[in-house]
Amino acid sequence: VLWVRGCRRGCPGCLSPESWSPEGPESSLDEVVDWVLACPGVQGLTLSGGEPMDQAPALAALVDRVRARRDLGVVCYTGYRLEELVEVEHTALLRRVDLLIDGPYRVAEHGDFLWRGSANQRLIAVTPRYRSHLPAPSQDRGAGLEFRLLADGRFSFSGVPPWAGYREHLLGDGRR
Repeated sequence: VLWVRGCRRGCPGCLSPESWSPEGPESSLDEVVDWVLACPGVQGLTLSGGEPMDQAPALAALVDRVRARRDLGVVCYTGYRLEELVEVEHTALLRRVDLLIDGPYRVAEHGDFLWRGSANQRLIAVTPRYRSHLPAPSQDRGAGLEFRLLADGRFSFSGVPPWAGYREHLLGDGRR
Protein backbone atom coordinates (compact mmCIF):
# COMPACT_ATOMS: atom_id res chain seq x y z
CA VAL A 1 0.00 0.00 0.00
CA LEU A 2 1.26 3.41 -0.94
CA TRP A 3 -0.18 5.97 1.47
CA VAL A 4 -0.10 9.40 -0.13
CA ARG A 5 -0.23 12.68 1.78
CA GLY A 6 -2.80 15.39 1.27
CA CYS A 7 -6.57 15.25 1.32
CA ARG A 8 -9.01 18.10 0.77
CA ARG A 9 -12.02 15.99 1.75
CA GLY A 10 -11.30 15.22 5.43
CA CYS A 11 -14.04 12.66 6.05
CA PRO A 12 -15.02 12.46 9.75
CA GLY A 13 -13.88 9.12 11.19
CA CYS A 14 -11.24 8.66 8.46
CA LEU A 15 -8.94 5.65 8.82
CA SER A 16 -5.84 7.83 8.37
CA PRO A 17 -6.35 11.49 9.29
CA GLU A 18 -2.57 11.80 9.70
CA SER A 19 -2.39 11.74 5.91
CA TRP A 20 -4.63 14.79 5.34
CA SER A 21 -1.84 17.34 5.51
CA PRO A 22 0.28 17.57 2.37
CA GLU A 23 3.27 18.42 4.58
CA GLY A 24 5.80 15.74 5.34
CA PRO A 25 8.69 13.83 3.87
CA GLU A 26 8.82 13.61 0.12
CA SER A 27 10.14 10.85 -2.10
CA SER A 28 11.13 11.03 -5.73
CA LEU A 29 9.27 9.03 -8.33
CA ASP A 30 12.37 6.84 -8.78
CA GLU A 31 12.51 6.11 -5.03
CA VAL A 32 8.87 5.09 -4.89
CA VAL A 33 9.10 2.92 -8.01
CA ASP A 34 12.18 1.17 -6.61
CA TRP A 35 10.46 0.68 -3.23
CA VAL A 36 7.34 -0.87 -4.81
CA LEU A 37 9.36 -3.22 -6.99
CA ALA A 38 11.64 -4.23 -4.09
CA CYS A 39 8.72 -5.49 -1.97
CA PRO A 40 9.02 -9.28 -1.90
CA GLY A 41 6.14 -11.12 -3.51
CA VAL A 42 4.26 -7.95 -4.39
CA GLN A 43 1.44 -8.66 -6.84
CA GLY A 44 -0.24 -5.29 -6.85
CA LEU A 45 -0.15 -1.70 -5.79
CA THR A 46 -2.85 -0.17 -3.60
CA LEU A 47 -3.12 3.62 -3.58
CA SER A 48 -4.60 5.10 -0.44
CA GLY A 49 -4.06 8.12 1.69
CA GLY A 50 -4.81 10.99 1.94
CA GLU A 51 -6.58 11.31 -1.36
CA PRO A 52 -4.86 9.67 -4.34
CA MET A 53 -7.04 11.54 -6.84
CA ASP A 54 -5.65 14.83 -5.50
CA GLN A 55 -2.33 13.61 -6.96
CA ALA A 56 -3.69 11.83 -10.02
CA PRO A 57 -1.10 12.94 -12.63
CA ALA A 58 1.88 11.97 -10.46
CA LEU A 59 0.33 8.63 -9.51
CA ALA A 60 -0.53 7.87 -13.15
CA ALA A 61 3.16 8.39 -13.95
CA LEU A 62 4.11 6.12 -11.04
CA VAL A 63 1.82 3.33 -12.28
CA ASP A 64 3.27 3.64 -15.78
CA ARG A 65 6.83 3.39 -14.48
CA VAL A 66 6.04 0.38 -12.26
CA ARG A 67 4.13 -1.41 -15.01
CA ALA A 68 6.97 -0.81 -17.47
CA ARG A 69 8.99 -3.19 -15.29
CA ARG A 70 6.31 -5.51 -13.86
CA ASP A 71 2.64 -6.19 -14.53
CA LEU A 72 1.08 -5.26 -11.19
CA GLY A 73 -2.59 -4.79 -10.49
CA VAL A 74 -3.67 -1.38 -9.17
CA VAL A 75 -6.32 -0.76 -6.52
CA CYS A 76 -7.23 2.82 -5.65
CA TYR A 77 -9.19 4.18 -2.70
CA THR A 78 -10.84 7.54 -3.22
CA GLY A 79 -13.33 9.65 -1.34
CA TYR A 80 -14.74 10.79 -4.68
CA ARG A 81 -17.52 8.91 -6.42
CA LEU A 82 -16.69 7.52 -9.85
CA GLU A 83 -19.20 9.94 -11.35
CA GLU A 84 -17.18 12.86 -9.92
CA LEU A 85 -13.95 11.70 -11.52
CA VAL A 86 -14.68 13.17 -14.92
CA GLU A 87 -12.07 15.92 -14.72
CA VAL A 88 -9.16 15.43 -17.08
CA GLU A 89 -6.64 15.40 -14.21
CA HIS A 90 -8.35 12.35 -12.68
CA THR A 91 -8.89 10.48 -15.93
CA ALA A 92 -5.23 9.58 -16.44
CA LEU A 93 -5.07 7.73 -13.12
CA LEU A 94 -8.53 6.21 -13.44
CA ARG A 95 -7.56 4.64 -16.78
CA ARG A 96 -4.71 2.82 -14.99
CA VAL A 97 -6.74 1.48 -12.05
CA ASP A 98 -8.03 -2.10 -12.02
CA LEU A 99 -10.24 -1.83 -8.92
CA LEU A 100 -11.65 1.44 -7.61
CA ILE A 101 -13.06 1.74 -4.09
CA ASP A 102 -15.01 4.96 -4.26
CA GLY A 103 -17.00 7.22 -2.00
CA PRO A 104 -16.36 9.09 1.23
CA TYR A 105 -16.18 7.14 4.46
CA ARG A 106 -19.35 7.67 6.52
CA VAL A 107 -19.26 6.74 10.22
CA ALA A 108 -23.05 6.28 10.33
CA GLU A 109 -22.82 3.63 7.57
CA HIS A 110 -19.80 1.76 8.99
CA GLY A 111 -19.90 -1.98 8.57
CA ASP A 112 -17.77 -5.07 8.16
CA PHE A 113 -17.37 -5.01 4.38
CA LEU A 114 -14.66 -6.36 2.12
CA TRP A 115 -11.93 -3.74 1.58
CA ARG A 116 -14.01 -0.75 2.69
CA GLY A 117 -15.44 0.82 5.80
CA SER A 118 -18.92 2.09 5.01
CA ALA A 119 -21.92 0.85 3.04
CA ASN A 120 -21.89 3.76 0.58
CA GLN A 121 -18.42 2.86 -0.68
CA ARG A 122 -18.40 0.75 -3.83
CA LEU A 123 -16.04 -1.86 -5.25
CA ILE A 124 -15.84 -1.07 -8.96
CA ALA A 125 -13.95 -3.40 -11.27
CA VAL A 126 -12.63 -0.92 -13.82
CA THR A 127 -10.85 -3.75 -15.67
CA PRO A 128 -11.48 -7.52 -15.56
CA ARG A 129 -8.32 -8.12 -13.48
CA TYR A 130 -10.07 -8.31 -10.06
CA ARG A 131 -13.65 -8.88 -11.15
CA SER A 132 -13.63 -12.49 -9.94
CA HIS A 133 -12.45 -11.31 -6.49
CA LEU A 134 -15.57 -9.25 -5.85
CA PRO A 135 -17.95 -10.81 -3.34
CA ALA A 136 -21.57 -11.70 -3.86
CA PRO A 137 -23.77 -9.45 -1.70
CA SER A 138 -24.43 -12.30 0.76
CA GLN A 139 -20.67 -12.84 1.22
CA ASP A 140 -19.57 -9.21 1.48
CA ARG A 141 -17.59 -9.41 4.73
CA GLY A 142 -14.31 -7.93 5.84
CA ALA A 143 -11.12 -9.84 5.29
CA GLY A 144 -9.95 -9.13 8.85
CA LEU A 145 -6.95 -7.22 10.08
CA GLU A 146 -3.28 -8.08 9.86
CA PHE A 147 -1.06 -6.61 12.61
CA ARG A 148 2.72 -6.23 12.46
CA LEU A 149 5.13 -5.30 15.23
CA LEU A 150 7.70 -2.87 13.84
CA ALA A 151 11.38 -2.87 14.77
CA ASP A 152 10.98 0.34 16.79
CA GLY A 153 8.25 -1.19 19.01
CA ARG A 154 5.31 0.45 17.23
CA PHE A 155 2.75 -1.60 15.36
CA SER A 156 0.98 -1.26 12.05
CA PHE A 157 -2.03 -2.94 10.61
CA SER A 158 -3.54 -3.64 7.21
CA GLY A 159 -7.22 -3.92 6.54
CA VAL A 160 -10.34 -2.03 7.49
CA PRO A 161 -11.42 -2.36 11.14
CA PRO A 162 -14.88 -3.93 11.44
CA TRP A 163 -16.04 -1.36 14.00
CA ALA A 164 -16.56 2.40 13.88
CA GLY A 165 -14.34 4.44 16.19
CA TYR A 166 -11.42 2.04 15.85
CA ARG A 167 -8.95 4.75 16.89
CA GLU A 168 -10.57 5.04 20.30
CA HIS A 169 -10.49 1.25 20.65
CA LEU A 170 -6.85 0.87 19.58
CA LEU A 171 -5.34 4.08 20.96
CA GLY A 172 -7.61 4.37 23.96
CA ASP A 173 -7.54 8.15 23.97
CA GLY A 174 -9.11 9.19 20.67
CA ARG A 175 -5.88 10.76 19.33
CA ARG A 176 -5.83 11.77 15.71
